[in-house]
Amino acid sequence: MGTKITAFFRDVLEAPLRNPAWSWGAYDRSRNIVYLRVWKDQSTKRGNTQEVQIGYKRAKKGSKGYPERVRHIEAIKAGAKGYAIICEAKNPHAKRRVIKSFNSRSLYRLGGLRERKKGLYAEIVEEVPVSEAMETRVLFARIGYMRYYAGPQEGDEKPIGGGKYNENNIGHEAFNFKPIGEHLWGYVQPHANSPQHFRAKINLRRITPSARNANSVSGVRVIFVARHEGRQVIVGWYNNATVYRPPQQPTRAMKRERFRYNIMAWRADAVLLPVTARTHKIQHGAAGMGQTNACYLLDAKGKRKRVRWINKALNYINNYSERNIVASPEDAEEEDAAMLLEARREARSGGQGIRISSEMRRNIEKRAEDTAEKYFRRKGYNVINVGKWKSYDLECRKGGATLRVEVKGTQTRGDSVNLTSNEVANARNHKTALFILHSIKIKPKGRKKTSVAGGIPKVYDPWHIDEVGNLRTRIYEYRLKK
Repeated sequence: MGTKITAFFRDVLEAPLRNPAWSWGAYDRSRNIVYLRVWKDQSTKRGNTQEVQIGYKRAKKGSKGYPERVRHIEAIKAGAKGYAIICEAKNPHAKRRVIKSFNSRSLYRLGGLRERKKGLYAEIVEEVPVSEAMETRVLFARIGYMRYYAGPQEGDEKPIGGGKYNENNIGHEAFNFKPIGEHLWGYVQPHANSPQHFRAKINLRRITPSARNANSVSGVRVIFVARHEGRQVIVGWYNNATVYRPPQQPTRAMKRERFRYNIMAWRADAVLLPVTARTHKIQHGAAGMGQTNACYLLDAKGKRKRVRWINKALNYINNYSERNIVASPEDAEEEDAAMLLEARREARSGGQGIRISSEMRRNIEKRAEDTAEKYFRRKGYNVINVGKWKSYDLECRKGGATLRVEVKGTQTRGDSVNLTSNEVANARNHKTALFILHSIKIKPKGRKKTSVAGGIPKVYDPWHIDEVGNLRTRIYEYRLKK
């Protein structure tokens, strides 16, 4: 590739080519966007639809760019946005093409994919100015911590933390994930210690410079962050939300009582993580979110911040595809029941059980996962921890085969473990192993701290869930008649 297009990918698209010599495109994981270099002479019109070839029937011998192109196409099929950079070849008939020129002002948004005689074609939906295609509207919103954000209820009465107002009042984010019809109405207090709480405004120009004097902007990804047990973590997010500059007064139909809102999203575009899935940390301090509750992707000059923690957060969200309390409230109820049963079991076995914190529970799980990773690596597997976004914990690959691993850690003897319905479904439908690290010990570490140690592994590989054990219903949901 010529240096001009290499610089275009690196400096303009901010998606450097993996290898300038042979890459045919780039994948920006933080924004979940794939940029493909395509050829002008391989674009064709079929009826009213313009299409361009992005895939080929077979790879040219020794081609290094072809396998990467296949991966990029798979990313588009999985939901990534696709854009084409249309190039003109000096000699379209040459074995090794050289770029004569390319359109550096516009990108072409790709739509539906279709297999044709010559290969895979993508529909060109529209021509988009580069500046518009590059824009990513993101707002990080720090709020008080709750389990459900469905309004005050027993055991989840009010947001904890999130600003001075929440110390003596119920923060207005208490309803952030309570669906009203097909919508959610959310709130963030932009300035944590603002004395004029309801006059604090969100700086829309830090979300998109085009906002200027607008009262609201749409198409925003709002990422909710909260502090809990000494950690700052992602608790949920809205996609394609509308963000309002000043707080809005709720209508009676919103069923928010007197609680205001400054964000609106469709129910289908919202994700609330169950408590045990709230594991992605967000950096504290000046190098992280800072002191204010509203953290923007753009700096004061309108330039995108290129900081690692933001890219990691966006990449995490783009790859998350598992449990969501908004879509499946039963996930939270099932998780609560499983945690309670495990705590009671450990209490009966003589462990600390019912008294251990959720942080200690995470430490027990982490020890089990770390031990399982070492075990399967010794077996020759390439191991990836996917527990943050999958219904199983480890993905182990060897010789083209994939093994899913469910990991359980417990202080008990490991005679029984708790499984969610998703974990059961995964074990029945996919090649899966069960790794239990039992008899884990909790040891004092100084006056206030403790640590986890020990543990005895018990492995079922393969795990035939209905043969090596028995499933037993332990918790019933009881819904009262209205």
